[in-house]
Amino acid sequence: MAHLKQVTSFLNGGNTKVFKAVLITAFLVTLVRLFGPLLVSWDLSIQLEAAHRLAQGLGITNAFSPQLDLSQPPISETLIHFPPGISVLVAVFLYLGFSLAVSLKIIYTLTTVIGWVAWAAIASHCLKIPMKVGKQTLPTNLIVAVILPLIYTPSWTIQGTDIFLWAGIPVVTLLLLYVLRSSFSLGSTVLLGLTIGLLVSFRYASGFLLIATFFIIVYKFFPKIRSIFVFYSSFILSFLITTFPIFLFNNQERAQSSENSFEKLIYDHGSKNVSESNISWILESLDKVFSSFSSLFFLTGIDPRRIQDFLVSQALLNSIVGLSFLLLFCFLPVLLICHKRLAHQRRGNIDSSITDISILLSCVIVSFIVFSAAITPVIAYSPLIIERYYYPLKSCLILIAYGITTIPGFSRFCKRIAKAFIIVFVLFNVFALAYYSYAYGSKSLVTLPFGLEPSTNFNVHYPSNKIVTEREETLRFLVELEEQNPDALFFAQHYPRYMGYLNFKHPIKIRRIPDQLFWENAYLSEPTRVFWVIEGDCPSICASSGFFNSDSDVQAIPALESLPNLKKIFSSEKNRTKVMVTDLSAGYRFSSL
Repeated sequence: MAHLKQVTSFLNGGNTKVFKAVLITAFLVTLVRLFGPLLVSWDLSIQLEAAHRLAQGLGITNAFSPQLDLSQPPISETLIHFPPGISVLVAVFLYLGFSLAVSLKIIYTLTTVIGWVAWAAIASHCLKIPMKVGKQTLPTNLIVAVILPLIYTPSWTIQGTDIFLWAGIPVVTLLLLYVLRSSFSLGSTVLLGLTIGLLVSFRYASGFLLIATFFIIVYKFFPKIRSIFVFYSSFILSFLITTFPIFLFNNQERAQSSENSFEKLIYDHGSKNVSESNISWILESLDKVFSSFSSLFFLTGIDPRRIQDFLVSQALLNSIVGLSFLLLFCFLPVLLICHKRLAHQRRGNIDSSITDISILLSCVIVSFIVFSAAITPVIAYSPLIIERYYYPLKSCLILIAYGITTIPGFSRFCKRIAKAFIIVFVLFNVFALAYYSYAYGSKSLVTLPFGLEPSTNFNVHYPSNKIVTEREETLRFLVELEEQNPDALFFAQHYPRYMGYLNFKHPIKIRRIPDQLFWENAYLSEPTRVFWVIEGDCPSICASSGFFNSDSDVQAIPALESLPNLKKIFSSEKNRTKVMVTDLSAGYRFSSL
């Protein structure tokens, strides 16, 4: 009961108008999505296929990798590239008799509601008072409270499992706040470990929250080393309780093959040089890390893509901008902590909830940067250059900046910078709506609640309860081909666009197109008709991009360039996809070309 009163007191301590504005806008966005179609991303498509197979008793597996004898059924492979959380959760709903669309809408609706309730609790403190611009007092806090759910709610199925991390960050922040402010917080520390472990089971990238927790525990207890050890050990143990089943699951792959499951996991994520320790690899990794810091601009919530394109061509300027952002974000928690200590020395015991929340959010940002930079040498690319990884964090900086403008006794210079950023943020988002309407038509604004870009070439069929793919026209044609040719083989460059679950009554047993090394040894033991689904950027037949091939670039396959009687039977004007067919005899070897 005491804990419940503390939670209620915290919620009541914020601005109730802001709290309501966030929740009302979030409710409307959720309602719009609830009755709309679900456009599925590449990553989520693979996970949903695994969910269907799990519901059928086939385990968390995929089966789109062909055997060397193409006439044989595809290989059933354990899915470890993605955590099993969403596949298991969806499989439970499917097993209970729910359709896939209904299952996803229930899961994503609950996640969105939990996320915005937690974000609203934080925003009600950070956006506590209106802002003065000159002599005018403007309801900027309410404007920001409406902008955040309207534009910065991550899309449901397009960004896959990002929304789970987005919803988890404010929940973790509130738990960290309780750890920071309570006299005895071992129980909440254990709950924190379980929560972050649960997030990792949906999104491996959630691992950076381990670093954030370490920062806060050290900040709270330093220099009491024993307390730091006890609390962080309790946190890690509870974290392992949730994640240990994932480690056991991944080790099944190791038990079934001679490959090390961890090495396979990081190789699947792009690493080609895990075992190397030469200087060139280290220098290359450092270059990737430092050149990607300019992409921290994504954290502002202001679309920087044109700026980013310009910076890429200006190496020196790119480095200066990147280091400036790095110093800014690393300096933020230090500045806030120093101010809090000075404020307590001058004014004694004061309400520091806004400062504490700002410290926590800034530590979350720094942890994300540290984590992303640390894993870059292992996965062979920098997560910092990919906008998707920033979506769960895009609300943090605006809330920190607004909080700084309301903290008593804070540096005037810092307040002016924060105020300038808030004005730019609001103007950008307000004028962006007008720009989208002018550039893409007024109907383009309908895409915003769905988490789509207004420039997206996607017709929103509304209301709808359908799972759709960006290759809908091609998929319909393939369904017809499958009905006419039930024994044929289907290979697709972008295979997740045509997964069996997308047409459950007549599933296409789609297979990926492996790279050149595979085709040098591939053959057919039976006469077979083979359909090839190729993207417009491919000159002939190209390997599927993605983590199952050794190279994700568009690569034409020499062994498939001279297939006998290869002819095009379909071409999509909308996305330039083409379908080709060839009839091959028994005993055919692709290496003979």
